[in-house]
Amino acid sequence: MHTRFSEDGEDTPETMCRRALELGVSEIGFSEHWDVGPYEQKPRFFQPEPWYTEIERLRGLFAVPGSRSPSRTCTRKKLLKCCAASRSIM
Repeated sequence: MHTRFSEDGEDTPETMCRRALELGVSEIGFSEHWDVGPYEQKPRFFQPEPWYTEIERLRGLFAVPGSRSPSRTCTRKKLLKCCAASRSIM
């Protein structure tokens, strides 16, 4: 799902988490996108640093006591490195 962190998203990640819980959905995923093409209306709209901070905050807010931590394959360092690399290509 896209949140306000993507140009075409409308809701905050927290709003989406709360709605998922209201509907009985225990897990959701966010798939923001990094628009860099010349045809994009707002290239590089996605800002990885505030997005990652918000996701970490929500992990703490909505964590179920006693549950396993989600996989952290996408660490802050990896995410920022990837975004920095794509900035240098364009």
